[in-house]
Amino acid sequence: MHPTVKRDGPARYWPALILRVSCFLAIALGILSLLSVWTGQTGGAIGILWVSPEEALGLIFVGFAVRMSRLEAHSRSVRAVVQTSRICLIVVGASLTVGGHAVGICYLAIGLSLVSKQRLPHIRVDAVLTALVCTFLSSCWISLLLSRAAMAPVPSLLRVDLIPLAILTAIAYILSTATRAPGVLKVLAQRGPEAEAARVMFPLAFLIPVLLAILRHQAQSAGLLQPDLGLLLHVLMSAGSMFAMIVWNANRIHSAQRIRESTGVVVADMDAQYRDIFAVLRDPVWVFSAEGELEYENGAARQFMASNGEAGLGSVQQSAVLSAAMLGRRVKVLELTDRETFAPRSLAIQYLRVLLTPQGEPGTIILVAHVLPPQDPQPLQSLLDAATSLSQSPPVPTHREPAC
Repeated sequence: MHPTVKRDGPARYWPALILRVSCFLAIALGILSLLSVWTGQTGGAIGILWVSPEEALGLIFVGFAVRMSRLEAHSRSVRAVVQTSRICLIVVGASLTVGGHAVGICYLAIGLSLVSKQRLPHIRVDAVLTALVCTFLSSCWISLLLSRAAMAPVPSLLRVDLIPLAILTAIAYILSTATRAPGVLKVLAQRGPEAEAARVMFPLAFLIPVLLAILRHQAQSAGLLQPDLGLLLHVLMSAGSMFAMIVWNANRIHSAQRIRESTGVVVADMDAQYRDIFAVLRDPVWVFSAEGELEYENGAARQFMASNGEAGLGSVQQSAVLSAAMLGRRVKVLELTDRETFAPRSLAIQYLRVLLTPQGEPGTIILVAHVLPPQDPQPLQSLLDAATSLSQSPPVPTHREPAC
């Protein structure tokens, strides 16, 4: 459950840092609360941070169960601590939930999520439980906001102290980023106008009803609206805002679809033109996909094969050339075999480049080579080779006439 930390990736470093700080604060707050109960000093500045002993135990177990999860596979002692913390967290959460404490729901759901992530990784129960924790904590924050605005009291089911609520919210948020998102939420992590629109509308779907409720309460408190009229306006404005968001999203997706279709037509025309140019070239041309599959070769390229009889460049040479192209390295010569004469031929690479997609990812790889003429042996070298071969050959016996 612990996110992977890479020092060269700030996008992953900050969530890991937030999780570490949150777990440390949870453990520190739990220990401080237990010490204050043991010493009998629960007033003053400590009283602001103090929580009940059951909640303090839950915070300690949450801190250890989440923070030390990434070290579980490296040490038996750490594994024992983590597994014990998970079980104790579930027990404490269940007891607090039965007692009517809202924070117990968070403890119970987080504990079950950690256990299911470790025991049942393929069933995806952890994703559902993590989403439940985030939804419950969001409801707690909305209730706290409405109570601070003197609009409604906080229900006992959503009553969590501010500091534990902030710590649990940070931990649940990072756990949600480290959990594989269900298929319904995958669009939020994708690129494109649809994902951008979804990321904009997702928070607005929560903020607009809350803001309308605050405005309605203020207007009714000031005597500007009657309760029945305020309720009717609230419903109409909520429906109108949702309708406006749907229309805006539909227009955005329609515009993006038109741009995508026109771009696809232009790309297809350019691709056809390039293929026509490659077909009339005398130099061999190969076109590969980003996955390394051969997509196109012109007539000049089909005259050659690998030295071991494989098609194209051969698996070994093709993998080396494409890897060099991806890494920005330079390859000078290809070694192939003529299909007609089966003579080895050397080809000098004239052009090797990776074309990027509009999203900046590697796309098509184009390779253009030039056939080098066969190297004839030098005259002097030929004479030396002939003399060497003659000197190494056995002497030829001569026939002699018998003496009279």
